[in-house]
Amino acid sequence: MTLESSTESADSYGQAVPIWKPTANMPALVRPIKAEEGIRAGQVDSLVTHMVLTRFRQDLTTAKRFKFGTQILNITKAVDPDNRNQWIECECIEDTDG
Repeated sequence: MTLESSTESADSYGQAVPIWKPTANMPALVRPIKAEEGIRAGQVDSLVTHMVLTRFRQDLTTAKRFKFGTQILNITKAVDPDNRNQWIECECIEDTDG
C-alpha cells in the first residue's frame, strides 16, 4: 500500500491539476465495506467504499490517498479508534474515474 500526497501544477490551459506522488509505503488491512451504483451524467457509476486499517501516522489526513495495486482509494475520514496513536482507521472511496 502506498500513501500519496498531492501538489498542484498547471496544465497546458493554466488550470490547476493535482500531481500525486508517493509519500510512504506501508502495510495495511484493506477491506471493502459497501458497493453502490448510481446514475451520474446519464451513465451507471459504481462507488466502492473501503475501510483501511494501518499504523498511526500524524500526517494521514483526507488530503492524502492510498494506491493499492491499481486501485486509488481517496481518504474521506481518518480516525484513531482508541486514541492511543497506535492504529488509524480510514474510510475510503475508490476513485473509479481513472
